Amino acid sequence: MFNLRGNARTSGEDRRKEAGNVFGEGTRTPVTISLMVKDPSHTGPCELYYHDIGDYLSREEKLAIIENTGSIEGLEWHRITPNEEGDWINQRDPAFDRFISLGDKSGDETNTIFSTYSQGLLTGRDSWAYNFSHERLSENMSLMIDAYNEEVENFQRACEGLPKEKWPRVEDVISTDPKRISWTHNLKQSLNRGKAIAFDESKIVPSIYRPFSRAWLYFDRLLNERVYLMPKLFPTPEHENVVISVLGKGATKPFSVLASNTLPDYEMISKGQCFPMYWYERMKGESGKPQGELGFGSQAQVDEHGYVRHEAITDWALEHFRKHYGDESITKEDIFWYVYGVLHSPEYRSRFASNLKKQLARIPLARDFWAFSKAGRKLGELHLNYENVEPWPVKEETKLIMEDADWRVTKMRF
Repeated sequence: MFNLRGNARTSGEDRRKEAGNVFGEGTRTPVTISLMVKDPSHTGPCELYYHDIGDYLSREEKLAIIENTGSIEGLEWHRITPNEEGDWINQRDPAFDRFISLGDKSGDETNTIFSTYSQGLLTGRDSWAYNFSHERLSENMSLMIDAYNEEVENFQRACEGLPKEKWPRVEDVISTDPKRISWTHNLKQSLNRGKAIAFDESKIVPSIYRPFSRAWLYFDRLLNERVYLMPKLFPTPEHENVVISVLGKGATKPFSVLASNTLPDYEMISKGQCFPMYWYERMKGESGKPQGELGFGSQAQVDEHGYVRHEAITDWALEHFRKHYGDESITKEDIFWYVYGVLHSPEYRSRFASNLKKQLARIPLARDFWAFSKAGRKLGELHLNYENVEPWPVKEETKLIMEDADWRVTKMRF
């Protein structure tokens, strides 16, 4: 296997290492030359040999290497043995699986740190549902909702007098003008059910769209394609919370993690999985019982908005950390910031880089709990309050004569 690299679906330093693609800029996928040799005299499993062309090479440099190599005998081959997970190269460190799981979607809170977690919000219509201007967002969503309600009426007229099995396809009736509305599967389903939508100013909430880039969001289950568990983590702007957003499975970007105290977008951290400090439960009716009747009863403190707040760090994690470190003063909040500190450790991110590309992060028990907990808390303060941090003194120098118009941003890129 001769790996020619050139993967354009990466970013940052990884993208620079991949560099040129031998098929030019029209190809985004990496390229390999695979040679399969059948040896009738060989017994046992096949043998795999691998050669990496190298980092930072342009298309022309790679083609020159191929031409000058002449044959497979001109390359230095390394025999590789796939591990149990099927990794040929960049193999995972088996020690990683002995660390503590961040969470378990099966609901089993044993051997996990968080009782719940969620992906970030996926609107399916970012250009409509997000805006840096509260007023402009209100205008945009009002216009789109009006357009949607018109389409509901048009569809109902098209179906009038027909049995349901004779109804036309939604796609054959609706307007797909992107200047009026942005359609997604769920919104079409709502239209098919004849569900009208009313604009609600209170659904405009603060959010974080990309790292260190706050924006206003129209937070609505019908107009956001996937809300996941975000209504439990940030039910209203008045409910405080902090989440640790970790790079999710399927992401092609380098591992990253960032804390947020406002509702995070799905791509704030690529394919982000969000682990909260708290989660909120809406009270049901006048009985005083939480939804799902989890039985917290009179011990639950109901806030003025009708919610009960629960800590997301499991009781198992609290007991486990206290027992391991022999320190009863450790709290669930301390564990939360310990996790944040560990996830920012350069040693952790370097040693387990291959694991973090393919698995959800897991947390080791470091020698010094408080060093990581305090570092994580300090980082959290900087990352959450970045707009209020004292600016570092910077002197700008330029050889050009700059005017005010030269500093105007016309398009933001992430």
